[in-house]
Amino acid sequence: MAPDASAARSAAAVLMRLHRGPVTACSLAGYLRSPRAPSKVALCPAGRSITADLAFLRKASARLLWPPPGDLLAGAIEGLLGLETLPHRARRDGGDSGTAFFVEGELGPARVQALAQAGATLLVAENPRTVRLSGALLMRLDRLGIRLLSLEPIEVAGIVASSALARSRSRWKDLFPAGTRVWIRKSR
Repeated sequence: MAPDASAARSAAAVLMRLHRGPVTACSLAGYLRSPRAPSKVALCPAGRSITADLAFLRKASARLLWPPPGDLLAGAIEGLLGLETLPHRARRDGGDSGTAFFVEGELGPARVQALAQAGATLLVAENPRTVRLSGALLMRLDRLGIRLLSLEPIEVAGIVASSALARSRSRWKDLFPAGTRVWIRKSR
């Protein structure tokens, strides 16, 4: 996944050399429009400038990497959906406090406004691809103290970075889980 289709195709060529298996090139926007996109992704900043690459990583992290619900909330959703258990990756220790709503299907601005007015402090989406909210609205939710959780979290397999971006890792490493792989893209 890259900022645009051209960068995505270039990154896919790099990833095909690193990864044994199918690689699909897509932009962040294209990924978010695809209801069947994979839950495991590689992030590939375009490498045009450190500033642009950092902006892409921040945007991708904020838009894709929402934590799963805690055990208590996950158990409640399982019961609601009639499921025996959610996949192990979709659970974590700890409780979620606040008024939680599980949102099936698409979550757009009108639904968010209604849920916020109903006192929601936690919104559990099926996955980030079902959420149709602008970056500005996501920031507003954060300011209001409304957290987004994902029943099917997105996993970052790794980041394809330019040498310059890799050297500035201290500026972006906290955006991703510890141990996230970084592959260095050779200069063009």
